[in-house]
Amino acid sequence: MMLLAVTELLEKTNMQYGFASLCVVLLGILVWMIKNSNKINGDNSKALVDVIEKNNSVLAKLIDALKAVEKVEQDTRYSVEQLEKTVDDLHKHMLARPCVNKEK
Repeated sequence: MMLLAVTELLEKTNMQYGFASLCVVLLGILVWMIKNSNKINGDNSKALVDVIEKNNSVLAKLIDALKAVEKVEQDTRYSVEQLEKTVDDLHKHMLARPCVNKEK
């Protein structure tokens, strides 16, 4: 049980670090896009708005993807818990049965 709790904590921590890293990368891309848009268009305000709109759409898609991953993870966790319970019940049932190969 303790191992499962530690594993869950590590998975959550890794997920948080991954999301934080992704945010840093997206922020870098945003800065790069703003600099490029200013060089090409010359119109700072319109370029900035376009970049922010594109960034928002990317973030919305990433959030949807993370929600889908979380749903799959929850379903998988439930399935594993059910499987562990079933195996445990079967183990108890088999131990409760008398041995057929006993010498008389």
